[in-house]
Amino acid sequence: MKSLVRVKTHPILMFRPSECNVRNDDGKHVFVGKVYGTKSIEDDPEKVQAVLRIFPRLNAEELQRAKDGIYTWLLYSNNDKDIQFVATEVVSPFEIGTRHQSLAYNERINALTIYGGGELMKTKDHIEFNLLSGTYSKPLMEANYTHVVQRKLIETFETFLPGAEYDDSKDSYISKVTHVSNSLLDMYKTIGYTVRTFDTYNECAKFQNTFWNIDFSLEHYKTKLEAAKNDEEKSTMRHFYIDSLERMMELLAVKEAKGGKRKTRRNAKGVKRTAN
Repeated sequence: MKSLVRVKTHPILMFRPSECNVRNDDGKHVFVGKVYGTKSIEDDPEKVQAVLRIFPRLNAEELQRAKDGIYTWLLYSNNDKDIQFVATEVVSPFEIGTRHQSLAYNERINALTIYGGGELMKTKDHIEFNLLSGTYSKPLMEANYTHVVQRKLIETFETFLPGAEYDDSKDSYISKVTHVSNSLLDMYKTIGYTVRTFDTYNECAKFQNTFWNIDFSLEHYKTKLEAAKNDEEKSTMRHFYIDSLERMMELLAVKEAKGGKRKTRRNAKGVKRTAN
C-alpha cells in the first residue's frame, strides 16, 4: 500500500507516567519514575532488546486467539512491500516495553517502515480499535486534512482483523489499565526505575508530586549550569543543582532497620558538593 505515509522508527523504551490509582498484586498504590540524569539502559542496545523480548509480539491470527485485554498495535513493513500487523498486550499503564516505539524497535519485528498505529480492546471475539498513537498515526493525520490517511489506516487494519469496530471517540484504552504485577515492578527496578508502593492514594500522590517537582529542578538547574557563562553563575547554578540532588536522595532514602532513623541530608552518604 504505497499510498500510506512512511515514518521512521525510533529506539525508545520510555515509560508513560501514571496516576496513583494504579495498584500492584498486593493492592498497594504504585509510583514508578526515573530520576533525571540517571544512567539509562537505552545506551545499551543489547539490554534494551533483552527487556523487549519479555513481551510477546502477536500477529493478527495470534491476537484473535489471545486473551481479552488492551493492546497497542502497529502497521509496518520490513521489506518495503508487504504491510504487516503486530500487537502487544498493555500489561502495565507505565508501558515500559509496550509503547508503540518499543514495538517498532524490537529486533523480532525488524521494522523498516511504520505506517501507523493505535490501541485496541479485545473482548471475547469483539475488537474495538483506535488510531491513538502520538508518535505515528497522529502526525500523519494532522498533516492530511482530507482524512485520506485515516481512512487508509482503518481499511488496512480491517484487512487483518475483519469485523473490528473503529472507535473515533479519542478516548485512550490504556487509561483502563490500572494494575501492574509485582514481577513487572521488580523488572522496572532492575533497569533503573524508581518504584514505590503506598497503602493509600494520598500517600502516593504526595510522594509523586514531590518527586516530579524535585526532578524538574534537577533538569532545570543542570541545564542552567551547563549554559552558565561565568564562574559566579556556575557557582549559583551548581549550588541549586546539588541542593536538588540532596533533596531527591533524601526523598528516596529508606529506613535502615526497624526502629532505625531515616537518612537525611546530614547523614546521607555519597553526595559530593561538585557537579560537572
